[in-house]
Amino acid sequence: MDRNDVLDLLTSVVDRAVASCSNGRGSIAIHVKGLVRRIYRHGLILPAVSHNPVDLLPTDLLKAARPRPKKRVLTDEEIRTLWPAWASAGVAGAAFQVLLLTGQRPHIEVGLMRWSEIHEDSWWQFVSSKTEKENRIYLTPLTMSLLPTSRKDSSTDGFVFAKPGQPDKPVDLRNAVKTIRSRSGITDWAPHDLRRTAATGWAHIGVDEKIIEIILNHGPRNTSQRHYIWWKYQDQVQQALIQWSDYLAELCGL
Repeated sequence: MDRNDVLDLLTSVVDRAVASCSNGRGSIAIHVKGLVRRIYRHGLILPAVSHNPVDLLPTDLLKAARPRPKKRVLTDEEIRTLWPAWASAGVAGAAFQVLLLTGQRPHIEVGLMRWSEIHEDSWWQFVSSKTEKENRIYLTPLTMSLLPTSRKDSSTDGFVFAKPGQPDKPVDLRNAVKTIRSRSGITDWAPHDLRRTAATGWAHIGVDEKIIEIILNHGPRNTSQRHYIWWKYQDQVQQALIQWSDYLAELCGL
């Protein structure tokens, strides 16, 4: 394999990425380039090759294929359209509604919510597996009404959004997205867009930026600092989530 072979390989991947406006293929092209470089670096150590063809490629070859930042935010009209589609999609649909109401991460936080994390005062307390930081989210009456199973019908530590009859297995949100896209006619939304939409919505209704950062769990890692912040701003966090819940209820005619 020489420089031209590598160039042809990466260019074909880049061209497909640009033509399809796909972030995924752009990422693949970047990873392929890195993989080929590592293989040849190993070959130079053996030594099995005399040079690394990737080092001879133009430095801006993959510029067009670099993943674009995700900025998708649902409009009010799209939320009105999607809400009944989620409502008709069972447990997974309820998870998407709760995701929009709370703004938490879809697969590792809302999708893995457990009954044992929900306290009697309607506060959801959990440790994010991504940030390893504790977070506390107030679940409004609307949010609580969307939880698909009552605690007494579930195991003590079962998943809230579980597969039917399998409390220890979370529902598959990814497959549900495909069905809901088809039902709603809105085909370009993804679960994480709901977190971004919630944050944008909070700003729109006047929630202070500091409170938004706290709800999104973007605060300090130090445990004592986080506890201090939570106790200091708990009322504001609760009020922000109630205000957002009321906004969505009015928007969707609930």
